[in-house]
Amino acid sequence: MSSAQSALEYMVIIAAVLGISAVVVMILSSSFNAGANSAAYNACKEAAAQCKVSRYVAINDPCLSCIQACSDPKNGKELFTGAVTCCKQGKPDGIYAGAPGCKATLLEDKFTDLTSWTGGLSSLCTNTGGWCINDSGYTGTGLYMDSYGTYSIIHTQPTVGYKDIQISFYAQTCGDDGSYGTTREYLKVEWSDGSTWTTLLDMSKIIPWTFESYTLPASADGNPNFAVKVTALDVHTHGVDFSSTCTDRFASLDNSSIDDFRITGTYTP
Repeated sequence: MSSAQSALEYMVIIAAVLGISAVVVMILSSSFNAGANSAAYNACKEAAAQCKVSRYVAINDPCLSCIQACSDPKNGKELFTGAVTCCKQGKPDGIYAGAPGCKATLLEDKFTDLTSWTGGLSSLCTNTGGWCINDSGYTGTGLYMDSYGTYSIIHTQPTVGYKDIQISFYAQTCGDDGSYGTTREYLKVEWSDGSTWTTLLDMSKIIPWTFESYTLPASADGNPNFAVKVTALDVHTHGVDFSSTCTDRFASLDNSSIDDFRITGTYTP
């Protein structure tokens, strides 16, 4: 065997060893990265679970630990778009590789006050001309209207940066027996894209508390002029179509109530 042939065979062997080593390194590196990613997602899920528990005690807890727990330790970016949002909503089940993200809450109004609404408002709940806050909401306080006439209140909520907009709330009427456009009571909820009001709910006889949920069209996405409106008409026809299933402490009066009003959307970077 010539020295040239021996050298060639030696080089082939070295190349084969190096190739095998490279494959091993790739496998180990892949396993390490998978393990690191798994650990990162687990940390984010754990932070979400902790946030869920903490908000039972303090509903306004900002859950700041979610920011670091749900960021990639290699580049500081979110593990996926909306990971921090999922965590701060206490939704560990929404955190996994390839997750589409969780809904962000743009408005969550339990009506402890009326600071985010404008229009037909009243500070008292005894036929004083508008929507007010009373202590007979679906959960705690709620939005209530028992005043002769038609009263509307509006909340403006830009949806810039969000899509898949949804609106949900609880509604109740006592003694309401008509619909929009008639001379009797009704409860109406609408949304606007900035130019046109579109009706979601136009009902009466929704006794007792009923959950309403609506998914809006694309024209509600990323809209700087997005708004919602709640309207009630009361003609004080006491006793008409009255139902004993009303839970309102003012059930002897025709009235409309709204509570737990939420607007949600999916974050779009």
